[in-house]
Amino acid sequence: MSRQAFGDLIDALPFGLRDQLDGYVAAVESVADDIIREAGLDPSQAIRDQLVFAAGVRRLWAMVDGQWAVLDTSLRFLRENRVSRMRVGSAVYGSDSRDFVDVQRLRRQLSEELEQLELHDAVLVDDLSELARWVAARL
Repeated sequence: MSRQAFGDLIDALPFGLRDQLDGYVAAVESVADDIIREAGLDPSQAIRDQLVFAAGVRRLWAMVDGQWAVLDTSLRFLRENRVSRMRVGSAVYGSDSRDFVDVQRLRRQLSEELEQLELHDAVLVDDLSELARWVAARL
């Protein structure tokens, strides 16, 4: 897996999200050897490619999970206070609103994809050096 493989994974996402993720992956790719050395490993193409891919997946999960957590926490707070919906600008949010359901679905699908790719543990890693060690241990 490499930057190209990650690009294929995110190809169907909206441009703005894809652009943010691509920029992040490019930045990681540019310093991958330093990250790998900081992890106490010898850089190799295999570790580099896997690190870049896993870092992108980790960032994608953080973005999707973060949005879901904000919405879920806000909606739970509203329900506890007997409010079923809230309006933000022209958008109306509730447990059954399209935006919330879409974010829930995206989070669930991404989680399933991570399980299938055996990358779910990668999103739990604290930093990129640790991620490099995680990747190297699986090669």
